[in-house]
Amino acid sequence: MRRAGRTSSVLGNLLTGLLILVVTFAIMSIPSGAFAQGKIEIKFRNPFSPTGSWAMFFSCQDRFWPEEGVYGEVEDGKGSADVVMAVGSGSSQMGYTQMAAIMTGVQKGMPIQTVLIGTQNDTSALFTLKERGFKNLKEFEGKTVGVFPFGYTGPLVKGMLKKNGVDLTKIKFTNVAVGNEVPLLATGKLDAFCGMIGAQDVQLLAMGHEVTVFSIKEYGIPIPSDGVIINTNWAKQVGRETVMKYIRGIARSFILAKTDVKTLIEDMIKYRPDQRLVYDVRMAENYTRWHYKYKSEIIEKHGFGWIDKNVMQFTQDVLVDVGILKEKIDVEKYYTMDYITDATFRPLAMEYIKAKLDPNLKTYSDKIRGTKK
Repeated sequence: MRRAGRTSSVLGNLLTGLLILVVTFAIMSIPSGAFAQGKIEIKFRNPFSPTGSWAMFFSCQDRFWPEEGVYGEVEDGKGSADVVMAVGSGSSQMGYTQMAAIMTGVQKGMPIQTVLIGTQNDTSALFTLKERGFKNLKEFEGKTVGVFPFGYTGPLVKGMLKKNGVDLTKIKFTNVAVGNEVPLLATGKLDAFCGMIGAQDVQLLAMGHEVTVFSIKEYGIPIPSDGVIINTNWAKQVGRETVMKYIRGIARSFILAKTDVKTLIEDMIKYRPDQRLVYDVRMAENYTRWHYKYKSEIIEKHGFGWIDKNVMQFTQDVLVDVGILKEKIDVEKYYTMDYITDATFRPLAMEYIKAKLDPNLKTYSDKIRGTKK
């Protein structure tokens, strides 16, 4: 149990230390040049290197934000906590990150706020190879599990293990750099690692491996995944309508992600040309996500981006129970409904429901599965 406590403490201490920077640079939360020549421009922080999970923000950079008269540059982060730190300090003005990281940051006093939820189902999971023969979570005692030091998949998976009676002190958790987890598992240097469904599992399939997945959703932690956050100091300085322009652009990008994956991935490759090398994998990732990550009764009822107070309360309760959060606070401090209830946003939110799912998704997935050895 102590091992999980230390991990949560390390992440918490990182966020606590950042508060000094937040206070020191609060009045400097907009980077130099943000208003150069009347051009409004932001830094938008993604959790990790490019994947299909957040390719839509490159479409924002390429087309949807300029169409609104605003501009932005997408940055690759080092994990969910890294996004919170960047947006909290003002070095990035907006970002996309896990709800657990957002709630932790808010409880630490960071000037951040959730403006919409992009995915209603957290895909954090424990991955291993089918050939290793793991049948239940208890069997991971005595094994080596990889975690990202600046991510929240690790703490969430540890919460799942704890909730299901696993002794965390009997597992060797080792930090791995983003991108190294798949080859380390494939070569036997890890028995499992903490990751996200629709990312590493697809990569392993493309390498010819069968994968066993233990998801937090299926093992007692069904919480929302990722939300878009803003630096509240920046939002006050630029004004509500400017923020709305960025948020409308994001809504349009999620509609594109649902209806035209090829265009979505091509937009990403314009800015990350190295992703052409794993083009088929990036195309295939979206099939799993749409059948696991994006389906939700909340979306069907309220449309894209909706934040449900009861769900937020449940999420906080779970995160306190597994030791990620220290206390329960008023959940409305984590988010605002102001932007997603705006009259110019609601039609886009409902259009997302009606938009037809890209009919080629299964074809892209089958192409990867057909490469198995």
